Amino acid sequence: MNTWSPFAPLPAGMVQIQAFGPSAAALAGGMSETYAAYAGDDGKIYYSAKASPGGAWQASAQASPPSVVNALTPSALVDDQGDLLLAYVRKADGKIGVAKLITPQNTWTTEVIVGAQAITGSEIALVRNDAGVYYIAWKGFGNQGIYAVRGTAHDKWGAPFTVAEPMTTSQPPALARGLVGADAELMFVTGGKLRHARLVGEAVDSLADVPGADGATTRPAAAR
Repeated sequence: MNTWSPFAPLPAGMVQIQAFGPSAAALAGGMSETYAAYAGDDGKIYYSAKASPGGAWQASAQASPPSVVNALTPSALVDDQGDLLLAYVRKADGKIGVAKLITPQNTWTTEVIVGAQAITGSEIALVRNDAGVYYIAWKGFGNQGIYAVRGTAHDKWGAPFTVAEPMTTSQPPALARGLVGADAELMFVTGGKLRHARLVGEAVDSLADVPGADGATTRPAAAR
């Protein structure tokens, strides 16, 4: 029988590196280590890690580059090399940036901007599918549109493409690895309806409402 361990706060680092912020942390797990990444109330990204399921969380450390988000939850995943990938919204211009923590050296790559037109003021979604292809999805900055971009590596991104541009109020999207021929599955709420899009390459293969999911008002979650 599985049991849950007690809830506990992530440990802070030095006095200037506190484990608190305005939004929830993003979790990413690999073969061994688990990471939590979050936006501090100072607009910077911090992360903590533990080496095993029953291990203790390490003291929080500041991610690089140091000031990149506008009080939003970053998205995170661990790739097949065991490296931590962070995607986030930059505070200065709303562009989506990506940085990668190379392990075990614990060094950060240079920030990569996924596209000049990939701009948002909302939370973003990030996924890596079974073929090692990345997708990032977001809600438009000045409209209710949902957009995505495909990458073959953390620093190799294609052109952003449109998933949908509804006229009704939309929530930020969620992503999951694709099923039965799709590269990724995307879910989003607009006009009180939950919509599902299947992404193949840099295009939408199908887009439809989820039956019976009416009256939705918050951002969905997706997992596979």
